[in-house]
Amino acid sequence: MRPLPALATYMAHMNNACAPRPCDVKTPSPRWAVKAAGIVAAGIAARTAGRITRMGVRALGDPVPLSALPAAPPSAVPKPAG
Repeated sequence: MRPLPALATYMAHMNNACAPRPCDVKTPSPRWAVKAAGIVAAGIAARTAGRITRMGVRALGDPVPLSALPAAPPSAVPKPAG
């Protein structure tokens, strides 16, 4: 399901115009969510690399490693500012 155009426009505005302040509370992502997002992204990257290969597009480099999962997921808990 694709986001509604108005929602996509609002999200783009928030990403471009609003930056978190140092005093804002940081909400860490749970480890399971970080892992799940990585698995989903790897699947999308693998399908995209497959499509590029099947289309015969000349690409510099190998697109297959784009879908590799990291050996260890990034830490879901941010380090305290200091």
